[in-house]
Amino acid sequence: DQYDYFHVSGDDVLMIVENLRNYLWSIDDENGTKPLYIGGRADLGRNTVTCGGGAGYTMNKVTLEWLVKGPFSKPDNRKASSEDRFMGQILNGFVDCYDTWDANGAKRYIGFDAKFAATSDGIHGNKFMLGQMKMWWKWVGKNVTKADYVSSQAVSWHWLRSSEMFKRVHAIMYRTCPKGTVLANALEKIDNP
Repeated sequence: DQYDYFHVSGDDVLMIVENLRNYLWSIDDENGTKPLYIGGRADLGRNTVTCGGGAGYTMNKVTLEWLVKGPFSKPDNRKASSEDRFMGQILNGFVDCYDTWDANGAKRYIGFDAKFAATSDGIHGNKFMLGQMKMWWKWVGKNVTKADYVSSQAVSWHWLRSSEMFKRVHAIMYRTCPKGTVLANALEKIDNP
């Protein structure tokens, strides 16, 4: 009972814990009585919207206790890498995936690799990722691409496949790139247009 939230993600996700904490503090959970299921929304079809598992998802104590006392109280031997789909189907009807975009329509839970998020124009690239991006546009009501797609309050990044990618995204998020490098110069232009 010594927790308020429980976060699920894979080992290819970089968490920005202080942004997660700040974001969770901003949500009205009705003094811990309202169930919360928080993450990057994904449409499974058949009227089921889930929090996509790539960037991870966060549940509060109310939601987790409901799962443990209800659906998870009986053994389930299914094996699949799509636990986010199972979770979305189980939670559908109990709690919806909470909207996590910021005031500008940018994402907090980034389900794409950093290069795609930074360079996609919404037309070219991986079909799955483009489909997810277009779904996002529908939900926020506008086309958000490139640097505008990623919130300055991002909580998590998915598909960081190497320690080098973890280091690079960390340097971008915390603005610790060595001065005079291409990346530091590009960030300077973004921060001071």
